[in-house]
Amino acid sequence: MSSDQELWAKAAEKYHQFVGSPQDKLRMGLLYPTIFEILGNIQGKSLLDIGCGNGLFAFEISKKGAQVSAFDSEAMVNIAQEHFSHPNIEFRTHDATKAFPYHDQKFDVVTANMVLMDMKNIETLLKESHRVLKDHGKAVFSILHPCFTPPVGRFRRGILGRVNKKYAYFHAKNYFSPFESTKDLLGKKTNYYHRTISDYMQNFQKHHFVMTDIFEPKPNEQWIKNNPDLYHADHIALFLLFVLQKTRY
Repeated sequence: MSSDQELWAKAAEKYHQFVGSPQDKLRMGLLYPTIFEILGNIQGKSLLDIGCGNGLFAFEISKKGAQVSAFDSEAMVNIAQEHFSHPNIEFRTHDATKAFPYHDQKFDVVTANMVLMDMKNIETLLKESHRVLKDHGKAVFSILHPCFTPPVGRFRRGILGRVNKKYAYFHAKNYFSPFESTKDLLGKKTNYYHRTISDYMQNFQKHHFVMTDIFEPKPNEQWIKNNPDLYHADHIALFLLFVLQKTRY
């Protein structure tokens, strides 16, 4: 198990308590709906969910008719099997930095939700994603937006912003410098690896993917009205989603 996965295994229970909870408004209200829109009609298609966490996404997509294979650390998979088992899902313990335990061209779709920025090395994940995808298969990778994620910068309100939220702003300072940092997950530490958007694109191209679309989910006015504490989501992009297609070598 990689050191990154070990940290996430220790944070598994805290992660599960948060993901899908009423406090998890950004994932449930912005990220997942965008991914479901990207995937469209998934009925009868085979999907691999890399770094499945507590299994919530795999469960939701399986209810839409997909045949899902999903893997993560043993701690995460134990939680997933207990809380989000479904006849259409096969959960498995595996490390994404090692060769995937699936045969060539098995899947129509590969997803990795909020995973790439938590891994020091993404080479194997990309290489193996390409291998297990069918010809012209689709990969959907979501990350925290690298332009607007601390410690690249901080969201500030300033003097005017304290009076009117529309004057709040994001102060960026470290975008072009790759770095490693730690982030707090409800009292548990996990690693974060900053890469620029061009870094990601070069890695995708190196492993024979072409980008067919890119999304930066933006909340609608009703969502902002219902979640005034998350007003910054109307000012900056919190998530970035890459939609990729497998190409031949």
